[in-house]
Amino acid sequence: CITHTLTQLAALSVSNYDGYQLTVFPPNLLRLKVCLKMPYHQVWSRYEFPLSLQKLDMKISFPHCHPIDLVLQPLTTLSRLQKLNIHRVLLKEPESCFPDFKHWPHLTSLHLCVATVKMAHQILSAVPTIQWHKLNIKINYGQEQPGMFGGLEDADWGNLKKLEMDFVDFAIH
Repeated sequence: CITHTLTQLAALSVSNYDGYQLTVFPPNLLRLKVCLKMPYHQVWSRYEFPLSLQKLDMKISFPHCHPIDLVLQPLTTLSRLQKLNIHRVLLKEPESCFPDFKHWPHLTSLHLCVATVKMAHQILSAVPTIQWHKLNIKINYGQEQPGMFGGLEDADWGNLKKLEMDFVDFAIH
């Protein structure tokens, strides 16, 4: 394993990882983009993320619906995280308690897909709105629900530079 010798590596992109062995990423890695070819529940037992990580972009080849707390809990040690993108995983209500976004005080960019508007509200209310620079929260709309920004219309969105949203939310607001 050469990862311990790649101490100056700041960015890494890994594709088609099948997860058959434990992967320890270089210790000073700042940006990681990974494309997984394995069920999501195996990710946390196969990866050791460096504490220096600032940007994490994960694409999963096996789309599934998972409790938000089980997906985000293993990332709470990444206190320097600024950008978090998790693709192809629908996050549903937590099994225990909703994740505390205070673990990521530098988080400014987020891409997630959540099961309900309530979950989007919990995420948006957990972080000061002035902190967001880029948001992409997809909501799995079923029955008629209030918009993602309901109750937050008067919040300070001054730093938000990029917003991606479903047409449903755009039409409501």
